[in-house]
Amino acid sequence: MTIAAIVVTHNRKELLSRCLDAIVRQTRCVQKIYVIDNASSDGTYEYLGAHAYLENSKIGYHRMRYNSGSAGGFSFGMHVAMEDGFDYLWTMDDDGLPADTCLEELFQYRDSHYFLSPFVTSEASGIEERLQRMLSLKGVNQNGGMIFGYAYPMNGILLSRRLIEDVGFPEKKYFIRGEENEYLLRAQQQGYQAVTAMRAHFYHKIDELRQLPFQLGTVFIAPMLHTYCYYRNYYHIFEKYYGVKFRNRWLVKEIIKRCLLCEFYTISIMVRAIKDAARNTWGGETRYLQ
Repeated sequence: MTIAAIVVTHNRKELLSRCLDAIVRQTRCVQKIYVIDNASSDGTYEYLGAHAYLENSKIGYHRMRYNSGSAGGFSFGMHVAMEDGFDYLWTMDDDGLPADTCLEELFQYRDSHYFLSPFVTSEASGIEERLQRMLSLKGVNQNGGMIFGYAYPMNGILLSRRLIEDVGFPEKKYFIRGEENEYLLRAQQQGYQAVTAMRAHFYHKIDELRQLPFQLGTVFIAPMLHTYCYYRNYYHIFEKYYGVKFRNRWLVKEIIKRCLLCEFYTISIMVRAIKDAARNTWGGETRYLQ
């Protein structure tokens, strides 16, 4: 059984280096590491060369002609790995950090589960706190060392060739924010269950959230690019998988949250994103690319 790791990167060469070192240290070895460079401008290629990563025959470096976001990067990387005949693909961003035994713990469940997630937590937060948050979600339950009904794609997700042949590849049009969850929902729609292996630890920065009053929960804090893609993409994803009523309820709640925070410029970005989603217009993220 052959395994390829796919790492998508953009202008984070030091984090990429840390991620590659963690993959090389795995107690279950991968046969190939595909580095998908989304047109970095920070000298990523030169950095990898200077630190001898490119001398490692396992590492294949692919530079995209333009920044295609995580959606485009994962889609391209998965295409290449599938064409090269690998049985399993292990996907992550450059800021991911798998524990040394992460892949070994995931791989033992490969015969019974095809969408395998490690237990993802930040380096700052505790495992128990993260576990309780996961188990509080509807439809999520724990059985022994497995959590059923939950995954954190694409952070250390192990995907089988069989699943990818059935489900396809991430939608490049989403760019960032939501493409990973759309892929999970698509897989579930085709009968694949998301499973988290608790002993497979993977460290990743958790999105910053701000607590709001009046039982409105939390709000996502992000730069303009992420905000635009978040609202455009989820407007489309929620309608596709949950229907118009669910999407509209979510949208009203989000507008109220932003008004409570007096984030009127964010609301203007949200309106633009929603208009683009409603018109099925893609590519608007280029306005916010630096």
